[in-house]
Amino acid sequence: PPRGICKSRLRLHPDESNGPQRQSPLNQDFRILPLHFLAEGARDQAAGLYWQAFEGKLGRLLGPSPRALPVIRAALDPHHALAAVTAAGEVVGVAGFRSHGGSFVSLTPGLLRRFYGPAGSLWRIGAMRLLGVDTDNERFPIDGIRVAPARRSQGIGPALLEELATRAGRGT
Repeated sequence: PPRGICKSRLRLHPDESNGPQRQSPLNQDFRILPLHFLAEGARDQAAGLYWQAFEGKLGRLLGPSPRALPVIRAALDPHHALAAVTAAGEVVGVAGFRSHGGSFVSLTPGLLRRFYGPAGSLWRIGAMRLLGVDTDNERFPIDGIRVAPARRSQGIGPALLEELATRAGRGT
């Protein structure tokens, strides 16, 4: 991992059914897991956290929360995200990444047409092209990170970043 990320702060807990999991000794009530290991409800929570992080950037494009959240949920690829999950199953943090295989949230032209129709999607597709970023296959770009406001300063953000750095080092 990059310098400045302290591996000793986290303990690795292998679990054959879910792959590697991480817990923070600062607050042991969360684990870092790939989002695709979690139930559909967790994905809805992750979509909500993503929207909280990007509503300022995407709000005019996607509309108010009741309209935008189903779009985000449909665009979400759980294979490109990690989640901080409490023992009760609540998603309290999420970190997405991009790779040659996709990204955490892909607002494709087809998806925009499905939700906004031909006319409503036309200008949104143009705006998305202006916001779009090519995938950098030489690096491991982060595609958004968010920790629930009530759970900040509990080591969740650094734990998500450390797991992203670990995955980047493995090339996954």
